[in-house]
Amino acid sequence: MKKLLLATTLALLSTGLFAQNTKDVHRAADVLCECVESEFSKYSFYLESLYEAVKSGNYDFDDESVIENMSEEDAQRFMEQSEAFDEYINSDKTDECIENNLTESEMDALDEIIESDAGVEKLLNYLEEKGCESLALFLRILKESDDL
Repeated sequence: MKKLLLATTLALLSTGLFAQNTKDVHRAADVLCECVESEFSKYSFYLESLYEAVKSGNYDFDDESVIENMSEEDAQRFMEQSEAFDEYINSDKTDECIENNLTESEMDALDEIIESDAGVEKLLNYLEEKGCESLALFLRILKESDDL
């Protein structure tokens, strides 16, 4: 459920609001970056491996499909990071951070957004420019797996 909330928040950020109100989108993206980047970066091996699997079409929403060609050590590392990432996503930390740091008008703006590929790319570029590579990678995973 928490993954869905975060994915929805990211989806809302990544859409037409860039054309409507760049300031609110940048502010919201900055808040998301502050809320999750340091934690997401702890799971970079997991996110990078998952992204490669999704991008190559070898991901069927099962961790086993990702680790089948990994060494035992890498597979163990992947599974440990997968479990820890899920635990983090399922906690209330991200939601609380977002709710405590976004204004009501920024949240309202996010609620009105309609998805667009151009918006996703603008958001990805902005996040990468800001040094939020792990968050951008998570967003790319969602985009590539059609969850965004």
